[in-house]
Amino acid sequence: MIKSNLKRFEDYLAAKGHSKKTGASVVKGVRQFEKWAISQPFKKTVNATYSEILLYIKHCTTSGNAKKTVSLKLLFLRHYYEFLVKTGQATQNPVEGMQIQGVKRNILHNILSREELDKLYQVHKHPGLTGQRNKVIVGLFIFQGVRPEELALLQVSDIDLKSGKINIPGARRTNARTLDLQPAQIMEVWEYIQNTRPALLLQTSKTTEQLFISAGNGVNLPNTLQYFLSQLKALDKRITNLKQLRASVITAWLKVYNLRRAQYMAGHRYVSSTEKYKINDLDGLIEDITKYHPL
Repeated sequence: MIKSNLKRFEDYLAAKGHSKKTGASVVKGVRQFEKWAISQPFKKTVNATYSEILLYIKHCTTSGNAKKTVSLKLLFLRHYYEFLVKTGQATQNPVEGMQIQGVKRNILHNILSREELDKLYQVHKHPGLTGQRNKVIVGLFIFQGVRPEELALLQVSDIDLKSGKINIPGARRTNARTLDLQPAQIMEVWEYIQNTRPALLLQTSKTTEQLFISAGNGVNLPNTLQYFLSQLKALDKRITNLKQLRASVITAWLKVYNLRRAQYMAGHRYVSSTEKYKINDLDGLIEDITKYHPL
């Protein structure tokens, strides 16, 4: 990778929220891969295939790298090829989906950064009553990290627009908590409660205090959420499910708040449930690998 491209790659990592130290470690890992690639028939890393990545794994293993170290090097390359694909330098990511057998899997892939979550909210625009309703739902998923079952339990009375807060009721797997509404959400929520929701009630002839209602005859939201998820996938192909959004939100919280605060915000009953999201932070992962399995 030429120097100018290296700088672009470092800027890409920084834009995703990674620290300078993390960026330096990732670039170092990519340089190691490129140094090895020069001795191979394909020479240039942009031309590497799945099979050639397997050869690199074998090279790292026979060089004495621990499984966790090899796994981290693959994570570096996954970031690298994501960058190459996004900048049009490569057509595919040969590392996507590759895993090292025998390494405990706590890493959740395709975690969106806080900036990417914010952008997703900004670009989500769909017309009509259901589009306006879904905009509010998007906000609750990417700002408050709600679970689908919590969404179904929300009542109109759980929204306090005057204080800019939302009371999220406890569900089967989560505790109740009170969280701030973000400034970008408040007007959308106000519009939904004052105008959109009453119009949906009138259209469907329903009488309920449930905050979110479907446009059909039923009162449940599964079909609504499936359609809503398809809208998000159309906006960002990396999105696979709603758990991914919640994981991204919790991972972002852990970069800003202490563990106990993040636990409360996520509604986790046990702090261990929150701790597992720490592994999604590449900064923390690099620290662990450097300490116990030096690169």
